[in-house]
Amino acid sequence: MANLERFLLRILGILLGATAAGCLNPAPPVPEYGMPLAEYTLGGKVQDAQTGAGLPGIVVKCGQDAYTSATTHADGTWTLIFKAMPPSLPTFDVTAQDTDGTQNGAYQSATVLFVPARVAYGVPPWDLGSFGKTDLIIPMPPAP
Repeated sequence: MANLERFLLRILGILLGATAAGCLNPAPPVPEYGMPLAEYTLGGKVQDAQTGAGLPGIVVKCGQDAYTSATTHADGTWTLIFKAMPPSLPTFDVTAQDTDGTQNGAYQSATVLFVPARVAYGVPPWDLGSFGKTDLIIPMPPAP
C-alpha cells in the first residue's frame, strides 16, 4: 500500500510541476474564431476632381459608423491604420468631407466604395503582420 501511495504522490507532483511550468512561460496569444492580429493600412489622396490637385484639411471617414477618421495633409494624402477591419465587410464606403469651409476652397463631399483585398494564407499568414492599400484616390467636385 505504501508503494501505491508513493507512486500516486509522484504522479501528482509531476502533474502539478508541469502545470506550474506552463504558467511561468505562457505561449503568445493565439487568434481565436478568426480574429486577426494584423494591422491593415488604408490610405490615399483626396484630389480636386477638375484639376487633380491634392486637397489639404479634408476629413476622410471609413465605414458606416465612421468610427475612425483622418485629416488630409498639405498634399492631400491621408492614412488610417486598423487593428480590425470595419464591421461592414466585405465592402465599405470611404467618405471625404470638406469641413474647413472656404479656407482651402469649397468642395462637395465625395464617397468611394472600398473593397478590401482578400488575403490568403502565406508568409505572413492572414492573421499576422501588416498589409493594406495606400493608393485610394477620392476626387472631390467643387461646391456649386
